[in-house]
Amino acid sequence: MEYVKLKHLTAGDYRRKVLFDLSWVWKPGDVWAVTGSNGSGKSALAALLTQELLVYSGDFFVDSRLSQESLIGFESQKRLLEAERRADLSDVSEKPDIGTTVLAFVGSSELLVDMGLRGKELRGIKQLSTGELRRACLARAWNQAFWILDEPYEGLDDQARELLAKRIARRIETRSPVLFLSRRAEDFPLQVSHVWELSEGKTVFQGRREDWHPTSGGLPGELKSRLVSPPKLRHFDQVPVLEFENVWAGYPDLEVLRNFSWKVYSGTHWLIRGPNGSGKSTLLGLISGEHPQAFQPGLRIFGKKRGPELTWADLHKKISHLSYAVHQRFRDLWFTPLEEVVAAAFQDAVRFVRTPSWDQVAATREILHSVGLASQAHKNWEELSWGEQRLALLARALVKDPELLLLDEPCQGLDEGAEAKFQETLLHEARIRGTTVIYVTHRPQERPFGDFQILEFPLTGSPSEQPT
Repeated sequence: MEYVKLKHLTAGDYRRKVLFDLSWVWKPGDVWAVTGSNGSGKSALAALLTQELLVYSGDFFVDSRLSQESLIGFESQKRLLEAERRADLSDVSEKPDIGTTVLAFVGSSELLVDMGLRGKELRGIKQLSTGELRRACLARAWNQAFWILDEPYEGLDDQARELLAKRIARRIETRSPVLFLSRRAEDFPLQVSHVWELSEGKTVFQGRREDWHPTSGGLPGELKSRLVSPPKLRHFDQVPVLEFENVWAGYPDLEVLRNFSWKVYSGTHWLIRGPNGSGKSTLLGLISGEHPQAFQPGLRIFGKKRGPELTWADLHKKISHLSYAVHQRFRDLWFTPLEEVVAAAFQDAVRFVRTPSWDQVAATREILHSVGLASQAHKNWEELSWGEQRLALLARALVKDPELLLLDEPCQGLDEGAEAKFQETLLHEARIRGTTVIYVTHRPQERPFGDFQILEFPLTGSPSEQPT
């Protein structure tokens, strides 16, 4: 009996079709990896198997034990955290609301120990690192008949990846059905026997692993900027853009930063590096003003302390922020032209709330030309690939010519080609504009700039500047 059987199947949501004429049989004993670049249809296939898509035509059979609880990955983890944040009662209670505890979420102390989460039982799931939460999700799903792993290593540091890979391998060895979705072949478990490569919702290859030769993910040629009228370079003065002096940050039971001191000067490029849970996101929250401890006296931004002399509005005029989470806010944006999405940055909105000025329209068209998206300006947002959308969000972050650009894992979720294009565009635009850049990553091999300085966050202990 097959687990899944598709025959000439076309599927999508109520707006459009995303999978076309697919045929596939998943039989017991076969371990499949589904691959392809951004926008190829991997996540759409996962949505189909968990019955979140409409079938337009063709035959579709799926084992009744396969459900939404079977799906584990970066996207499902994001939705979980969003639900926790919506339920947060910290604003109306006398103490911070930790939300759902790890033990309540998983339901078994034994599974937590098995997943390397001993001692985390009473911590809130929203307080876990990315890797810890991924393992908690696996523990919760351990007794599910099926696992569908959608980019399970996305956002994990090397240590967390290694630990997770061992758990996945052990699951496969029990002959429990596992479907692995990843754009990177090097992430496939050794036990994978068959590969299905998709492109734009269609089959490119389907067969045994030894017969497969990847066709996606090639690097593009050199991207040449086409900036029409480069902004005048900034005046670099000696007042630090950021100044931390003996700053503390953390929770009652967890110290993240202690006596932390650091200075960032105008026009410099910093690479903030470290494993999951080391404090990188806390640092960005202090800078952006989103962290509740951003008002302490030892922290100055543009030479001023947070409060009356530096308001939230002042920060937003000078700082732009781009991350995977920012991209998620645009995921359900439909029937909105790319040009409008970028120009709406002037209104701090996702789309227009009022008519933009001619100067704003001109600046938008100029930055789209600069990043190589001018020909796509009138395309609707949903028609762009994932990589094109991320490049467009970089344009949106730069269109107001910010003094400081915060990039939190900006290449997360991109295939190799899209990542190379993004970084090359960023490098050129940041240099020509004199933008100060803070670039956060957990990947030691990620080096977007040739002239960067490094701030290393260890898992325990204090951050320190490192030689480049």
